Amino acid sequence: MTAIARPAQASGDTGDAQRAAGIRFGLVRPSRLTDDFLEWVAAAERAGSSLLGFGDSQTMWPDPYIGLTLAAEHTERVRLGTWVTVPVTRHPTVAASAMSAIQQLSRGRAFLGIGPGDSALITIGEAPVRLAEFEEYAVAVRELCAGREATYRGRTLAMHWNVQPVPLWIAGDGPRMLELGGRIGDGVIVGNGATPGLVEFARRHIASGAASVGRSIDDIEVWFMVRVHVAPTVDEGIADLAFYLASYANVRFRKSMHDKGVEVDDEMAERIIAFRGEFDPSRAYTAALDYNVKLLEKYGLKQWLADQFLVTGPVDHIHQSIRALVAAGARNFAVPQMLENPVATTVQVGQVFSSLG
Repeated sequence: MTAIARPAQASGDTGDAQRAAGIRFGLVRPSRLTDDFLEWVAAAERAGSSLLGFGDSQTMWPDPYIGLTLAAEHTERVRLGTWVTVPVTRHPTVAASAMSAIQQLSRGRAFLGIGPGDSALITIGEAPVRLAEFEEYAVAVRELCAGREATYRGRTLAMHWNVQPVPLWIAGDGPRMLELGGRIGDGVIVGNGATPGLVEFARRHIASGAASVGRSIDDIEVWFMVRVHVAPTVDEGIADLAFYLASYANVRFRKSMHDKGVEVDDEMAERIIAFRGEFDPSRAYTAALDYNVKLLEKYGLKQWLADQFLVTGPVDHIHQSIRALVAAGARNFAVPQMLENPVATTVQVGQVFSSLG
């Protein structure tokens, strides 16, 4: 692994226009500690990103807390958090200790993004946790960060150093997780918000969960995952991100076909099942490996997935799509940076949002 280059401190901000309009974007990626990592961190803050999130999947990429530590030391404004961490691989006290340390190091800019688990667990032979276990874990970590005792698996836990509270953001895209986020979360990370229908679906379930405990969706910070990618044409943008479409299809339809805001008929469900049966998780999330992309083409899924997953093409086309999402109720957009040139794509994303108008 090459040494991490150390760029000049970030300065300037192109995000004033979209923030004034109540629209924010954030950038999320694995902690790939290449020699342009700190250059990317600085570029993200200059571009106007409101947050940086780092994935937690130990067999796929480096530990997110390494990236969070570096980002905390080399940024001044952006919020920083896991996107997302999971139960099982970290005991609640371990997660609370790490997250509280990031909160201190960043001077209060941290958040804890957490989901029930996917590649971090699947690749080591563990299943994603059930809803009740997930809730117990997530609440325990939040309580421990706040310096309070927490009960987890029948045991009382406590931290014995100067921890700091960290906002809890619940990640999901099915009704039960979205409703849980509305019920217990300080924020919610919606796994897919690329169409107005999906935005409305998520907001409806978050609002339902919030109402069940006397809260409003307006009490909750909601971020929608939207894969925004500038390309000369829509088809070229789809081709660039086809490897990500494949990974998305494998994750999104692992547990259920029919309850995530997208209509899946029986014939499409059969194609998805066949695709997932041949999917290779060891070749996921890497653009240069096209095995899973070829599976998408084999089963005729690429365009169908792109229509519900990607916002790509020329800038004017992207602007039109984002305005439709805003009209449906989205205000905060989390944009993954999964391609091999994250500095360049980050600059492009910043320009898209700063010119939105």
